[in-house]
Amino acid sequence: HGKYPLTLAIEDVQGHVIQYNHPEGITFLEYDIYLDFPSNQIPKLLVAPGQTSAIELSLMHTGSLTSDLLVEMELQQSLPSGWSDPNWDSPGGYTLSGGGSTARPLLTVQAPEDLSSLSDTYQIVVEAYAYATTGADSGSQVRLVSLAIDVEKVNQFGPPQIDVFEDVGQQKQIFSSDRPELYNENLSHYIDYDKVGEFYMNINNVGFDDDSYRIRIQEIPVAWGVKFFINGTGSELTEQGIDFLTPTVGQGEKLVLKVQVFPPFERDAVDIGLLRLSVTSDNSVEEVFTTPVSWTVHRTFGI
Repeated sequence: HGKYPLTLAIEDVQGHVIQYNHPEGITFLEYDIYLDFPSNQIPKLLVAPGQTSAIELSLMHTGSLTSDLLVEMELQQSLPSGWSDPNWDSPGGYTLSGGGSTARPLLTVQAPEDLSSLSDTYQIVVEAYAYATTGADSGSQVRLVSLAIDVEKVNQFGPPQIDVFEDVGQQKQIFSSDRPELYNENLSHYIDYDKVGEFYMNINNVGFDDDSYRIRIQEIPVAWGVKFFINGTGSELTEQGIDFLTPTVGQGEKLVLKVQVFPPFERDAVDIGLLRLSVTSDNSVEEVFTTPVSWTVHRTFGI
């Protein structure tokens, strides 16, 4: 920890260098923590009448390598009458040994049978109290961060929430089943004729139980092809008839798929068309829960 000089150097293709010395430099803190949701966790607490719900968080020590912390987790306010007390998997706190160390706090809580009074905008706020355990500040509270979590009532199973992106970093969104009106399905997403288009689709399990899903291609331009892979592992989804089967997605978790789209090589083939999919809950037997997904693919020849 401490203050460090910061210099930006820019070199052009001719080898000229411009340097900029930042007047304030940059300060690394001795004690700091970062609290958020893990990448595979929906940022909501899903609850059902009389059931026990759980949500996992991601906690990281972002301070000095030589400073250890003990982080205690609490709710900012009490839960309504009829709810159980909040339970953390490590009620004594989470030890973070130096900057860069992490923990995955797990919160569980049981909802009452009657959830009629739970509003659609209800939130809980989790607070993380960090205490130094080494050095001159040992025993002192050195940091407090909070995280607001939406609470949502759900059924046992439900239609998955789907998001589609053009990039692996998921910064260029092109579809959301929660807000379909924000995205134009007829907007072209270009793929060179000799390349493979790659899109990234999140399948969010917003039901209360673990679920798996069937993906069916409802519409695709003639002579085009599609494959589905689990992002990260590269495993291709199993085909069963005309459906592609996903692995089990845990309650409150999301599965990220890489969707590879193959344009035709023949010059006179169709250049543009709608890719329309349906994603259906595979475990619900009493009701069909399906989410439609669509966007436009467009083959180009470098023009």
